[in-house]
Amino acid sequence: MNGRDTTTTTYREHERRVEQRRRPEADPDDADDLDLKRGDTDASGNKVKTILAKLPGSYVIYETTTGRLAYRGTNVTIPDAHINKLFLQMADLTTHSPGLRKKYISSQAFALKTLFDGNTDSARDQLVDIYDGMRRTLTRQAKIIYLAGAAALVVLALSVIAAALRFGILQVVDIRYVAALAFSSMGGLVSIASGTRSLKVDFQDSHRVNFIYGAVRIFIAMICGLIVCFLIEMKLILAFVADSPQLSGFVIAAFLSGFSEKLVPNVLQGLEKKGEQEAE
Repeated sequence: MNGRDTTTTTYREHERRVEQRRRPEADPDDADDLDLKRGDTDASGNKVKTILAKLPGSYVIYETTTGRLAYRGTNVTIPDAHINKLFLQMADLTTHSPGLRKKYISSQAFALKTLFDGNTDSARDQLVDIYDGMRRTLTRQAKIIYLAGAAALVVLALSVIAAALRFGILQVVDIRYVAALAFSSMGGLVSIASGTRSLKVDFQDSHRVNFIYGAVRIFIAMICGLIVCFLIEMKLILAFVADSPQLSGFVIAAFLSGFSEKLVPNVLQGLEKKGEQEAE
């Protein structure tokens, strides 16, 4: 026995150890793993892909072929509770995002090296920046997928309308309804695209879920466009538009109904209050 405490862990292994409140046991026979090289296999059976940081005789930080960040060292631990929590949070973010793990693994390794070199505060600050960067990246991706879902439904709707008009399928349908569907969908898309920065999405949702959310937003915009069209025809709102031979009034009203999520609900609430007052 050489009396040295040598530990090996991946983030997932570390998570289990934290939950079980156990410290790794000393395993002096594995001390030679501090000389790990690319292609070697560590004591846990992980194959080394890349050595990211190393201090001879003290520690080695490396990436495994499965894309995990691992470390092995003599008397190296992660004693700071905040740092432990950050590692677990980052592991959770990268569970279903291999690309994100690959993008930030070098930064995580550098923060781990800083910690093992004795600068706990600096390591903590680096990990906070990494975690915030991961959240921003995932949020950007979620917004792009949301916008893609919205754009996809707009393109589909316009394609169906164009095909129907070409083959005469919509001859029995008032052109104003067709315009309401088309321009309300475009209004919804413009609203999403112009408000991307303030768009609220859950980056932990899957790409499919955010894609569907975007499509649903456009579907609701199209329904609002039809509702506005009906309200105008009934002369409940914008009566002058119903009497006009021009289509432009319907187009503008439909676009605005798709652009503003609150327009139709506010109009309907106003009509409801008006009806209640007349009933009294």
